[in-house]
Amino acid sequence: MVAETEAASCFVYTLGQLGMLTEATTTAQKAADRLVELSSKIDVKGKIEVQHNLASWNKLIASLPNYESKVRMLESMIASKSAPDVVTYNNLMHNSPSYDIARSWFQIMQTQSVGANTITYNTLIDRSPDYNTAKDFFEHMKSQGIHPDVVTYNTLIKRAPDYEAAKEWLKIMKSQGIWPGVVTYNTLIDKSPDYNIARDSFEHMKSDGIQPDVVTYNTLINKAPDYESAKEWLKIMKSQVIWSSAITYNTLIRKAPDYQAAKEWLEVMKSQGVLPNIVTYITLIHKAPHYRAAKDWLDVMKSQGIQPDVFAFNTLINKAPDYEAAKEGLEIMKSQGIQPDVVTYNTLIGKAPDYEDAKERLKIMKSQGIQPNVVTYNTLIGRAPDYESAKEWLKIMKSQGVLPDIVTYITLIRKAPDYQASKEWLEVMKSQGVLPDIVTYITLIRKAPDCQASKEWLEVMKSQGIQPDAVTYNALMNKAPSYEAAKDQLEIMKSQGFQPNIVTYNKLIRRAPSYEAAKDQLEIMKSQGFQPNIVTYNKLIRRAPNYKAAKEVLEFIKSHTIQPDVTTYNILIDKAPEYEAAKEGLEIMKSQGFHPDVVTYYKLIRKTPDYQAAKEWLEVMKSQGIQPDAVTFNILINKAPDYESAKKGLEEMKSQSIRPDVITFNTLIIKAPDYEAAKEWLEVMKSEAIQPDNFTHSILKSKMPNV
Repeated sequence: MVAETEAASCFVYTLGQLGMLTEATTTAQKAADRLVELSSKIDVKGKIEVQHNLASWNKLIASLPNYESKVRMLESMIASKSAPDVVTYNNLMHNSPSYDIARSWFQIMQTQSVGANTITYNTLIDRSPDYNTAKDFFEHMKSQGIHPDVVTYNTLIKRAPDYEAAKEWLKIMKSQGIWPGVVTYNTLIDKSPDYNIARDSFEHMKSDGIQPDVVTYNTLINKAPDYESAKEWLKIMKSQVIWSSAITYNTLIRKAPDYQAAKEWLEVMKSQGVLPNIVTYITLIHKAPHYRAAKDWLDVMKSQGIQPDVFAFNTLINKAPDYEAAKEGLEIMKSQGIQPDVVTYNTLIGKAPDYEDAKERLKIMKSQGIQPNVVTYNTLIGRAPDYESAKEWLKIMKSQGVLPDIVTYITLIRKAPDYQASKEWLEVMKSQGVLPDIVTYITLIRKAPDCQASKEWLEVMKSQGIQPDAVTYNALMNKAPSYEAAKDQLEIMKSQGFQPNIVTYNKLIRRAPSYEAAKDQLEIMKSQGFQPNIVTYNKLIRRAPNYKAAKEVLEFIKSHTIQPDVTTYNILIDKAPEYEAAKEGLEIMKSQGFHPDVVTYYKLIRKTPDYQAAKEWLEVMKSQGIQPDAVTFNILINKAPDYESAKKGLEEMKSQSIRPDVITFNTLIIKAPDYEAAKEWLEVMKSEAIQPDNFTHSILKSKMPNV
């Protein structure tokens, strides 16, 4: 009976691993029926047979591919009058879909007077929802006289909230005479807060006589601060005759400095007989320089018999250059029978061309039974057209039981209409127990009204024990009052041990006082070993003195295999000296497979020779499914030939649920035929909670009859 059941269990397990769930369940049920039949023939005094019978049931339950089938098999087991033992319950706890269900099995086990063992507690520690619960089970385990083993301590090290707590468990473990193994140190290396500490743990591991394995080196490659260090670990790994795995190469592909290097690692991987897996191709999709290349990888993976999953399609959708391409990715995904998840919809909400489309995506998401999460609401707060709408999303978010996180508050700091409101959000954030991080302070530096205020935030962050990084200094450089001051900030950055990066040089190119100075910075950037990216060239095109020079930069980047983006063509259209040249820029853009966005159309509206042509572009953009935004209507109102047309533009703007801003009202005040009409707009503006700015008051003053 034992041999027969063991063979059946092995076959069931194999079928489950192959994804043949129905076949696995059917085969298991036949084996169960045979066990029931054999169980009925066992003499109650035949203890050996009873034990063999129980072992057979446990092997059959363990072989099943999912929790539901295991529970059904348990029912058959009980029906055959075979009592579950600790092995049965341990298996069910280990495979339970949640901690609460695992714990309920433990409680049933106790009511059935089935004694727990070390594996029981190791499973409960591993399934615990938090560190404190894990520690409670450890204490309970000891109180029951059950001795922890190396797995117990490895699990506690894994569950520890930080490196220091993990190290403490290592000490306790050794004090109990339990020697750490390779898994212990691998977990400790993974827990290390930085690369240097990870290397120290590696040295301790070797001094304890424990040989590193492929997981050790994979973790160190992942922890490496740069590409060169990662490659060095691969060399060491090979020198120790440890074979690299798919994880090794996937990490190196991810760490590769550019797309070409990433592709080279794929070839190395295959030459070593390591088969690429779904993670390999997802990483390559992520590294692809543009959407078309990303889609090509999707085809390659399918040709290799690897079916893309939801993560692959989410990565592809994230690479989409615009909303239309993102929706196309969604349709391909659904045609493959893969259901979108919350990440899919969050990406689509982020890519939506305007606020209304973003809200529509939220409705579709909910109609599919997918609940928004904190990322969903953070994205909507970020997409909100104004501060009041952003705050409204915070209220909705809280009402749905979704707690704001640090990103929520950083987004609100960024959306705040003025510096004072930004500072108030910092206080709200701290009052809610959310500690500011480096990104919070960088955002406040960016919101600061001047260079002095931004420097004050640098001192605050240092006083909180937060060390500035290259991004911090880049933000400070952006606040510099002049190009020379920005260059001075670069020297300060270097003196603090921070090397400028591509963003630093991009900012200097943008701040350059002339096109020639911008080109000089580009050469300095290249001499420092930085390869310009599309952002660099977009900034250079923006600094070009005329349309001809802008087109020359575009031709140069295309000849150097750098893919222009929608922003590139929008800048080119903006640089056009006349309406016809702007339209030519649009045609070039479309011929390269790029879809115009809201920015493209409002730049074309700005270039139109008259109001009628501007309105025609508004209709074209709507016919393309692109909703106009506040900027579009502000340009249209400004184009209006008279006051009445301007007012009609405002009405149409409101009919599209687009909230006017201070620029809208300033334009209407300018268009107003007299001082009284201008004053009325000021009152309307205040009634809509829009604060007049200095320009508003300046226009009103110019409209006064005695001026």
